[in-house]
Amino acid sequence: FLDVPNGTDAWRIAFTPPQEREALKARLGFAGTPVTFFMGSGHWPNIEAVQRIFEYSAQMPDVVFAVMGNVCYAFDPAFKPANVLFLGEVDDITRGLCLQAFDVALNPMLNGSGTNLKMLDYFACGMPVVTSPVGGRGLALEDERSARVCEIADFPAAIRDVLGEGAAAARERAQNARRRVEEEFDWDAIVGRIKPRLVELASGYRARGSGMPAP
Repeated sequence: FLDVPNGTDAWRIAFTPPQEREALKARLGFAGTPVTFFMGSGHWPNIEAVQRIFEYSAQMPDVVFAVMGNVCYAFDPAFKPANVLFLGEVDDITRGLCLQAFDVALNPMLNGSGTNLKMLDYFACGMPVVTSPVGGRGLALEDERSARVCEIADFPAAIRDVLGEGAAAARERAQNARRRVEEEFDWDAIVGRIKPRLVELASGYRARGSGMPAP
């Protein structure tokens, strides 16, 4: 058995450092306004996460909470908080703009299994991340060098902390996260680790007369 992690194509996502991120955010009309970001499908754990985001928005009226993906369709927009922005399903260009422009990516997950692939996209783009332990499962984030990990109730304080970090600290964490994706979770890196082992196993089967063709 070979253990292969979930992966992503890191090179389709542009890494955007803090100063460029701030300039792009201003061009989109959010200058001076902190904008957090969550994306997800209509899967129940994502719906729960958006319910938590509604709670955070009431505690942080000066912050915009942008939500992208068809998880938005699980809610009546007439009853969402005023500082929650529903983007719905978008094209790849709009998705890329969000990943390049907004300030903090959120992942307040309470349930679920398997790696949250949105986390790899957050890491690849250079957006600072605040996640629950469940949201960071499978990514070994205990040292918090790539993301801020906290319990669900502590998200507002953690968001404030990340928004208040200097550019140098934000850049360092973002660079650590991007490096982790490139080295551990990009498909090219995964294949580079797995292919030699597959060749070794195939050669072993051939040597034992299994009839398997040469790799």
